[in-house]
Amino acid sequence: MTEQGIPPAKVIMMGESSVGKTSIVYKFSRDQYDEAGTPTIGACYITKIVEVDNKKLALHVWDTAGQERFRSIIPMYLRGSLAVIFVCSADSPESIDKLNEWREVVITNQPETKVNFVVFNKFDINSPDLEQKAVEFAQSHGYSFIKTSAKENINIINLFEAVAKKILENTDISKLESSPALPIKVAQPKKKESSCNC
Repeated sequence: MTEQGIPPAKVIMMGESSVGKTSIVYKFSRDQYDEAGTPTIGACYITKIVEVDNKKLALHVWDTAGQERFRSIIPMYLRGSLAVIFVCSADSPESIDKLNEWREVVITNQPETKVNFVVFNKFDINSPDLEQKAVEFAQSHGYSFIKTSAKENINIINLFEAVAKKILENTDISKLESSPALPIKVAQPKKKESSCNC
């Protein structure tokens, strides 16, 4: 359990660079929009308590880097995760094409994760064809699907409440106290070009 006696749940955000993972986390945790869209180095995480159906859950939301050079460290962040959020965006066909690659990373390293969401971010940019591809990917694997816009603050809270609800439905709460949700410290490159806004 957390210090407040609320069970923790590790949630991983995955997807290509620039799809808005950090913006979603930033909006969820601080109710602010990350206009700069600075790429995440490695990974960072936030913790926020969510209440659904009169039950509280401390979501440890991990924002992972989408750049190719960080792919090798993603598996260690997946350990102990109870939910994975695959993020793609309305302005990036590549982000949808590569959803299956991200899925393979999860299947290989954390196959026991039962809660999986596909998030179509930046849906305020009208792109029905890409949206349909994202929907089809989610449906083909039995994943939940939701459209979001961090910029317009649409469905951000709904997303994490839905994730929390699914975790509560698929997890023995009594076992969450042993969930390895503590942060993993990784040496960060000393570059000013990137940072983590979590």
